[in-house]
Amino acid sequence: MSLYRGHLVGGLISYIIVTVLASVFQNGLVFSIPGLIATLAGSLFPDIDVRSNGQNLFLKVLFLMIVLCLFLQASVPLILLLIFSVLPLIFPHRGLFHDLYFIVALVALFSGAMIYSMPSSWRTIVTIAFFFMVGVLSHLVLDKGMKKTFQHD
Repeated sequence: MSLYRGHLVGGLISYIIVTVLASVFQNGLVFSIPGLIATLAGSLFPDIDVRSNGQNLFLKVLFLMIVLCLFLQASVPLILLLIFSVLPLIFPHRGLFHDLYFIVALVALFSGAMIYSMPSSWRTIVTIAFFFMVGVLSHLVLDKGMKKTFQHD
């Protein structure tokens, strides 16, 4: 199994755990296709800076997000996506994209821009950002272990 598949499996397991926990507190099954997709995308995200099948898949999703922003005329998220698309070319592998605090800041910035552009969709945006971070955490824990994931260098 290639490494990106291992991260997808880790993301899927993390999604299931979070969904089961949420279901317990909600007194019913909580399942979300966008949440699952966001978790799987997040589980691949930290490796956006290395040439791989996972990177190719993620870049295709990034392209679709850029097209969606153009279609919705969401200029602030579009600008952030365009800036973001260049970052992996600048920073080395396991640099910024394996830093939990950088990713949290990036997701918060992008989510804020999306909420600014589409305020009526804030719940969906926050939910997707949450599940994306679940995937990111699963990736970082698989790569670095629990303790090193939360250390800030």
